[in-house]
Amino acid sequence: MTERDFLFLEEKLLPKEKAQFSSITDLKRGQEFLASRFLVRSFLKTTFPDGENQEWNLHPDGKPYFEKGPFFNLSHGNGLVLAAFSARGEVGVDVQKEREGLAFQKILTRYGHSSEASLSAEEFFKFWAVKECYSKFIGRGLGPFLKEARIDFAEDCVLGATRERLMNFALFPYEKNWMCVGFDPALNPSALKLYQTHFVKGSLKKEPIPPPKKLLPE
Repeated sequence: MTERDFLFLEEKLLPKEKAQFSSITDLKRGQEFLASRFLVRSFLKTTFPDGENQEWNLHPDGKPYFEKGPFFNLSHGNGLVLAAFSARGEVGVDVQKEREGLAFQKILTRYGHSSEASLSAEEFFKFWAVKECYSKFIGRGLGPFLKEARIDFAEDCVLGATRERLMNFALFPYEKNWMCVGFDPALNPSALKLYQTHFVKGSLKKEPIPPPKKLLPE
């Protein structure tokens, strides 16, 4: 990301966001902060009247929301920013990068359902992307309640104690990352609007992501 990109995106920030950005000292975190705001603003600008001037607020557990809609959620890390928007139901997103040397068994013990205790290292990052996504979908952060939620990868959903669907999800790879989008089981996934941004040769690119074909009605 060039200095010119930084200046251009910084000019687009709202006053409160400029104050937040000025406190960031890590270059990568600064890039992701600007990219996430760019992504949300560009979507709102083309979808809602005066949308690009909306500031988002945070629920007590940290989930972002707009007073006038839409429902949305963000995740960023490793140079990627993923966002989901919906006019008719809650959404959650998460990005997890595959990495070696992570003590994943401790995380499985703390947050995994009993049926998830024996997952391999290769399976873990898909599991964790969905679990984090679910916690952001319901806006509660990480907690013991995650042990009660079981992931059904065959049906692309998270199940509760009585096997009720708590969240449907779309999980897909991008390079060495797993990206997960969670949404209300009553929501038709074709209504979801998914976007990602990433840096290519110093420039910020915005790309729409179509919902996976197996989730669309035939």
